[in-house]
Amino acid sequence: MANINAIVIPTSSVAKTKATADLNNAVADAKQAIDQDTNLTPDQKQAAKEQIDQDAKQAQEIIDQATTDGAVKDAVDNGQLTIAKDVAKAAIDNAAAGKKAAINAAGLTDAQKAALNSEVDSLAQQAKNAINQALTDSAVTTALNDGIAAINAVVIPASENGAGDTQNGAATGTTTGTAQSAGQLAGAQLPGQGNTANRKATLPQTGNDNNRLAIAGLAAASLLGLFGLGKRDRKKN
Repeated sequence: MANINAIVIPTSSVAKTKATADLNNAVADAKQAIDQDTNLTPDQKQAAKEQIDQDAKQAQEIIDQATTDGAVKDAVDNGQLTIAKDVAKAAIDNAAAGKKAAINAAGLTDAQKAALNSEVDSLAQQAKNAINQALTDSAVTTALNDGIAAINAVVIPASENGAGDTQNGAATGTTTGTAQSAGQLAGAQLPGQGNTANRKATLPQTGNDNNRLAIAGLAAASLLGLFGLGKRDRKKN
């Protein structure tokens, strides 16, 4: 293996051509995943896509400068991992936006809404920090799933008119189920997913409060299927 990695390759090579193609595919798939984050505004989606382009450009520059097959592989792997983190962080923003929409639609006082929204923001930032610190694909997936679950678990108290939180106790399960079924169709599984061969993947209706947060799971599913999370686990010494 050391001998293979030490082979010097020219500026243009089969390895670099394949790495560039893999990187471009990752970019296209990532942007498709961002488009599924229906709680994000157009500006938020555009910002996420621009970050993906920036990270891909940096990865491509490293690929172009690589002089061995091993360096090319490291460059594309690192680039794909960074892009996967971009998708995961957008999914966290999507989950947070969905939860905050439910909070703001509830019959609560301004003070209650402010406190709950602040809690959601804090959980979202914690999740993004965990994603940024992840060193492997599986760690990104874990941080993403944990972050969405924490956001979904924020309890919206019943309003004075007796209308309770339609998402309390159901959001986490709905989101995970959506991510699992879509992830299974993409050829990947969430950690601990088990057999989902009989699940039917359906897109949640955005007008339904119970399904608003489920949309956040679609990005998680896309992340799994498009980047092969769970199949490719990189190790750093």
